[in-house]
Amino acid sequence: MKELISARNRFLVIFTAAFSAILCYGAYQAYLGYQEKVEQQLAINDEMRQFRKNFQALQSVGADWRERLPQLDEGTDVLTLFRMLGIKESGLTGFPDKARILEAERAEQGDVDIGAVNVCLATQSRMFELTAGNVGLLYQGLEKLMAKPFVTAESIEVAYDGKQPRAEIDRFCLYLRDPLVEAT
Repeated sequence: MKELISARNRFLVIFTAAFSAILCYGAYQAYLGYQEKVEQQLAINDEMRQFRKNFQALQSVGADWRERLPQLDEGTDVLTLFRMLGIKESGLTGFPDKARILEAERAEQGDVDIGAVNVCLATQSRMFELTAGNVGLLYQGLEKLMAKPFVTAESIEVAYDGKQPRAEIDRFCLYLRDPLVEAT
């Protein structure tokens, strides 16, 4: 009988040891899984902090965008564009009666619509013509005009025909904010 109890005890000891080993292994695996989840959550928290930081930095870009680019309105015409440009205030003379919109297209950066429209003006063929009282005033006026962050030009040629100097600007364009894209 003693052998029976000792065999039974051996069985219980082995069974308890095996069961304990399985429990310990399972607890260790659960701990490893928990650690992996903790590390994933820390990485997500870091990403969220970085996203929040980037988002807050972009808030000033949006304000700057609204401040620098005039808004395109439904009633925007050539005369309104002339006023936006401040041609007279720049000391230049333009020809709004000859002016026309050469083209207007969505502005994109890397195939992404940036919420602006590029409007190009011309007074003759592709060129936009401006004059001034003398060459010095013409250059000063052109500097003021081209310093505006929403104005672009491909090239500028200055000519003097004996009467007054004139600038012929090729691909003279304005970037205007699109309020529909901004609202979405």
